[in-house]
Amino acid sequence: MNIDILKIVKFIEKFVIIVLVFLMGLVVFFSAIELLIYIVRELVVDLSSEHLLIEKYELMKIFGLFFNVLIGLELFETVHLYLKDNIIHAEFVLLVGITAIARKIIILDYEQISEIYVLMLGILVASLALGFYLVRLGQTLRRDKDSPNNREKKA
Repeated sequence: MNIDILKIVKFIEKFVIIVLVFLMGLVVFFSAIELLIYIVRELVVDLSSEHLLIEKYELMKIFGLFFNVLIGLELFETVHLYLKDNIIHAEFVLLVGITAIARKIIILDYEQISEIYVLMLGILVASLALGFYLVRLGQTLRRDKDSPNNREKKA
């Protein structure tokens, strides 16, 4: 009886993850289409006007949309890997966080924010980078410990 309930829970979990992967794929696809349409529209409008330069606010919007697509791809990969391996990969979660903060920093209007906000963003970036470094270090140490050469030395 207990095993049947666990099988049902696992089935529901897999089903939800598959739906999430599908929905994330749709979101990423339509975000990329939106980015393409926005860039084409801005370039066509700019070519028809007197100047050929993209305004600062338009450039920030393009970068924001671009990073939205990248963040979506990272989330898509995270959910896909969870479906494949049945574990959450901390490395990819941290990469999503780093990418999201990078997006925020790039599109930020520094004339409108306080110094403490910039300091907090810096602390957040440093924390995510340290976390990413520690995860990678742990993976490297575990890989070195489990390598065939290391096992031969112990024997």
